[in-house]
Amino acid sequence: MCDYFHEFQDLFTLLHQLERKAYAAIRQEDETAQKFAHAKSESNLHQRLHQYEQVHQACEHAMALYDQLDILLHLLRETLQLCSSQGKRRTVEGVRAELTSLLDMIEEIDCTAIIKTLQPIKLTFRTPLGWRSTYFPRSILSAHSTPQQWYVGVT
Repeated sequence: MCDYFHEFQDLFTLLHQLERKAYAAIRQEDETAQKFAHAKSESNLHQRLHQYEQVHQACEHAMALYDQLDILLHLLRETLQLCSSQGKRRTVEGVRAELTSLLDMIEEIDCTAIIKTLQPIKLTFRTPLGWRSTYFPRSILSAHSTPQQWYVGVT
């Protein structure tokens, strides 16, 4: 379903970028740890330790950004399904409430790129017609349910 929400695709693209940055930070931390292990003199040990602490902190931050966005986008994917995990049909109001909550949580992640990516998405959901016209395109609805099932939830 995420493919039908073009703005959400930007969040998934950003997730992949954050993943690559996290892996790069892990590699850099590993290299810095190896340099620290090979240091011989007291001053060199102190300098390498300081470098390692900085790189370690950057690595932790990069992994935390990725992990937080990954979890929230997983929940977003679940929210965009026609039915809940219990097999019950989702309502427009319920999906809107869940999406609003998830978008607010995503916005709270301390990352400028995420905030920039969220701006057009939030504008879409502030427009009543924007929400209804982007929620479950008719081609998807007709493929997964009968018209009687989805006319009830969409006005």
